[in-house]
Amino acid sequence: MSRTHIITNNLIRQTLTGKKNFLKTSPFDGNKVSLNENKLRDKAHHLNVFPRIQITKTFEIEYLMFLDIQSRLEHVRDRNNLTNKTIMEMQMEAINFFGSPQTKSFSGTLGQNKIRGTVYINEQTNTLAFVNKHNRECRTLIIMSEE
Repeated sequence: MSRTHIITNNLIRQTLTGKKNFLKTSPFDGNKVSLNENKLRDKAHHLNVFPRIQITKTFEIEYLMFLDIQSRLEHVRDRNNLTNKTIMEMQMEAINFFGSPQTKSFSGTLGQNKIRGTVYINEQTNTLAFVNKHNRECRTLIIMSEE
């Protein structure tokens, strides 16, 4: 069994589940957001969103940018390259992002397939996140470009 952390009003309550490993947070807009460990691991090439996270020497974000998608996924899924501790830190930083009063939410779509969901933007940190409407799962967190 894996541990699931459920976040409610900035309190962490651990429960045991059979299959999922995720955090749930209540953003400032009152919606629930799932921060799935595996999804965040797959998006680890966006670790620069969280400058306070100490990244191990064996993990190089710049290297990931040169890999094709399949090779990138294999690299980040290898726990020797990216530790579970780092992923937990990503989850906690994401909770801070979603819980910030400076983070605003808007209805929107993602990608060519126009996946419907909610876009969260924090202009102070220049951070953007997309949450899928169907399952309230955080799909991505990125730094916004100046353009």
